[in-house]
Amino acid sequence: MFIIAGCTLAIFTDSFLYGIVVPVFPFILVERAGIAPSNVGPWTSALLACYAGTSLIVCPIAGYMTDYFSLRRTTFVIGLAAQASATVLLCTGSSIAILTLGRILQGASSAITWTAGLTLASDTVGKDEIGRTMGFCSLGMSLAMFVSPLVGGVLFEHSGYNSVFGPAFVLLSVDIIWRLTIIEGDVTTQRTSSRGQGYWTFAYGDHGTPSIIPSPLWQEVPGLELLSPRNQEFGLENPFQSENITLVTQQLSHTGQRIRPWIIILRDIRLQVALWASLVQVTLTTSLDAVLPLFVHRVFSWGPQGAGLIFIPVVAPSLLAVCIGKLTDKFGPKWLVSVGFLAAVPAYILLRLVKDDNVGQAILLCFLLSLLSTAMTFVCGPLMAEITLAVEARERSHPGISGPRGAIARAHAFYFVFVSGGLLVGPLWAGMVEKVAGWETMTCTFGLFSGLMVIPTSLFTGGVIKLRGFTS
Repeated sequence: MFIIAGCTLAIFTDSFLYGIVVPVFPFILVERAGIAPSNVGPWTSALLACYAGTSLIVCPIAGYMTDYFSLRRTTFVIGLAAQASATVLLCTGSSIAILTLGRILQGASSAITWTAGLTLASDTVGKDEIGRTMGFCSLGMSLAMFVSPLVGGVLFEHSGYNSVFGPAFVLLSVDIIWRLTIIEGDVTTQRTSSRGQGYWTFAYGDHGTPSIIPSPLWQEVPGLELLSPRNQEFGLENPFQSENITLVTQQLSHTGQRIRPWIIILRDIRLQVALWASLVQVTLTTSLDAVLPLFVHRVFSWGPQGAGLIFIPVVAPSLLAVCIGKLTDKFGPKWLVSVGFLAAVPAYILLRLVKDDNVGQAILLCFLLSLLSTAMTFVCGPLMAEITLAVEARERSHPGISGPRGAIARAHAFYFVFVSGGLLVGPLWAGMVEKVAGWETMTCTFGLFSGLMVIPTSLFTGGVIKLRGFTS
């Protein structure tokens, strides 16, 4: 539990540092960076895009680093150093260049933190607890996104910009201590103990047909030596197989062999759908970051405090993440994800009804934002679990295909690549469409975008649906 709590805290810290500046960026761009008020919207979207674009680039590197080091914690601590540097730059920056650099570093730290954190959490628990564990990680993000805009908006309005980062530095200090005290076992040992195999063998039958089969740990087989790809095959008497079968054990040690597992896991249609669904979910969620503070300022004349308070109905329903994680463990992610995307359609489209400055319209806005957030909560946690479950299922059906360390780190690296894509697309899409075509058109496009994901998630999430008379 200590490791899971550490991963949840890391994700909480990362999301808190991301969200605390969201409601204040439109105001500091004018006051500190000297941006013209007419250009605040595009620059707000651009800063969000810098964060997402950097995450997109760094994610594969983070996945490689997480697999490269024997302990996941090493990558975890590197991400923390980048987080601290980004926070200092955002706190002290008074020009658009410094703010952009801080946002770039923040994007890099997020990629590392999420990839290493989710991988470490997945390695720590068994298959039956993946949903609950991802629910805790999702809860860390949800709590941070619940608290940070409110804290940022209130502190900025009453105490100024620098005070916004007081809680951030306190949280970073706690996170540093927690991450440094995490004790984990060797990743290879963890994963092989759960699967009963750490290496794989190519078995050649009487007709020379090769096949990949599970093998015991090589230390348990007397006289077995590891071969590099250039070594020659040799015979081995194996008490578990026919004497006509020769076993050849190989390691993935060359560059081409290291790249191949990254490509292999992307061939799985179940994982492909989960990744694309993650991109859509994050796009729908973060689209509000760029336009909602400006929208409530324009319609209701709310300042930074109001811009922070309006995010409460956006993130409050996501506190149900742990409960939804338990439902995922019991029933699987398929229908939870599909129902979430379907429910988001009317929630987004009906936001077009909010036009006037009165109490009734403000209540309607809060209700629709709550409905949208509830729908996305049914999507987020189960999709995080689905990434791990899809990889686990492929490794069971193709033993040894991902190597002795498994493909969890690579899968979560790809997951955050698509999350970063959503972080990039969401604010830019919302900002540009809202400026060119208006709030009503923007909400309609996102509603249709959500509806498009209902069919593929219904068919492939949690495993392919098998129809009577058809095979899959």
